[in-house]
Amino acid sequence: MHLQAPLLGNIGRGLLHVIEDYVHEQLDDGRIGRALDAWCPSFPGFCLYTASRALLPLKLRALINFLKDKRGAR
Repeated sequence: MHLQAPLLGNIGRGLLHVIEDYVHEQLDDGRIGRALDAWCPSFPGFCLYTASRALLPLKLRALINFLKDKRGAR
């Protein structure tokens, strides 16, 4: 995540629309807060659909591995 986005949220000058796992620490300690909860509920994970697991492009495989690693680190 870019350093500027959490900074703007921290000083009350912006709205972020990000994957919750990227900002869970800031949410937990109150540095940032939620807005529009009714229109953007939390969900338990990522959903990603591909045409074939056998022919997965390397960049997509890298993205999937990155998201799995980030999810497991929490």
